[in-house]
Amino acid sequence: MFFLFGFGQHIKDVGPGEFRTCRRCNNHTQWRRVETSQRFTLFFVPVLSWGKKRMEQCTVCGESLHSR
Repeated sequence: MFFLFGFGQHIKDVGPGEFRTCRRCNNHTQWRRVETSQRFTLFFVPVLSWGKKRMEQCTVCGESLHSR
């Protein structure tokens, strides 16, 4: 008998964010809103999820800011 399990970060795209200038790459673009969480899966089915965070991410370089 064997078990197939996994652990890692899950990123869910929530939708478009605000237009802003990135402090890292200096591009003025519309950022995307994402929700990240840690996940434990068993046979590719999510069993546990914890540590949800919402943030906005630069679409050019990936710099992120936590949403309020």
